[in-house]
Amino acid sequence: MQPEKAQGIKPARFRKTKQLYYEEKNVEEFSAKALGVDGKAVILDRTLFYPDSGGQAPDHGTLNGIEVEDVEKYEGVIYHYVKEPGKFRKGTKVLGKIDMKRREQLKKHHTAAHLLNAAARSLLGKHVWQAGARKDENKAHLDITHYKRVTPEELRKMEFLVNQSIQENIPVKVREMPRNEAEKKFGFILYQGGYVPGKTLRIVNVKGLDVEACGGTHVKSTGEIGFFKILKREGVQDGIERIVFACGEPALKEMHRREELLEKAASNLSVQTKELPRSTERFFREWKELRKELEQARREIASAKSSELIEMKDRVIREYFEGIDSGALMEIGNRVIGKRNDAMLVLGSGERVVVFCGPKSGKNAREELEKLLSACGGKGGGSGRMAAGKAESAEKLKKLLS
Repeated sequence: MQPEKAQGIKPARFRKTKQLYYEEKNVEEFSAKALGVDGKAVILDRTLFYPDSGGQAPDHGTLNGIEVEDVEKYEGVIYHYVKEPGKFRKGTKVLGKIDMKRREQLKKHHTAAHLLNAAARSLLGKHVWQAGARKDENKAHLDITHYKRVTPEELRKMEFLVNQSIQENIPVKVREMPRNEAEKKFGFILYQGGYVPGKTLRIVNVKGLDVEACGGTHVKSTGEIGFFKILKREGVQDGIERIVFACGEPALKEMHRREELLEKAASNLSVQTKELPRSTERFFREWKELRKELEQARREIASAKSSELIEMKDRVIREYFEGIDSGALMEIGNRVIGKRNDAMLVLGSGERVVVFCGPKSGKNAREELEKLLSACGGKGGGSGRMAAGKAESAEKLKKLLS
């Protein structure tokens, strides 16, 4: 659950926070002084906490032992959202502690997003451009521009390229450069993650692979990422593909989860894991054949039941069937009303019920369904000629139709 944000935020009340997270990336603790409290947020004169920025989730940790739930930056002032803001006031001395495990994971995911972007451009073409990203602790995603759906084979190749870059343990260099100098040297490829304001740019360079103006935190070399796994692709909108991935421990956990699923599926089918594709193909063929047989049986049942109901002299016909689906109910109803335009037909099976009213029946199907459902509970709708719904229980419906 997201923490309650500060109300009527006025960062101008406070001087800008000194940002230590770039200078002291591997430091866990820091001392600071509270400049004030705004809602649930504590504002410090200096901080190691990286705020939610550039698609990267914020650092977590504690201030004087009190949990920090979120961190955001407004006009250079960093807001630390804590569980107990009443413990702080202007002038309070603060000992901050960073959750380093989370920070390291965020660094891995952020750097991996750079490697994935480079792999996508290498494999799919130079038209690929980053369209968005999010790096959380347990997984991350990268949105890229591409004119068609990325195939499973292309995803596997991207995954291989990223892991290859990780194995090569390429240095990740970060430095500040004047904007004009950076643009002249690297071009507008710098703005893959979007335009960055300011006269000075923070350049993240994975030599030979990717260079961007980026304010996030990163590993020192690609080997620190450990292991990269693409989890899935999603279509965000036309021309935008989302690739969801994980690195390190979360990626390994996902691999273990998938292995367990495969082993469970193999056990259920009493086959070895390597035999799963052949076995599932066989079961699928058998299922399709059985489905054809069931369809044929349904048609035969519908034909037989329809003939019986057509012969009935009643103007109002109510029938409850055991074990047929709503498709069969519809087929029976359409056949009967096609021959008996003076009849009202109420058919049920399980909790499903359909009402048909012939044009000469003098009845309204929707109104008749409402009456029925008011007696047994449930909901549904339709037109004057046909309406369908679902009762609260099969027993109540069966009792009414019997």
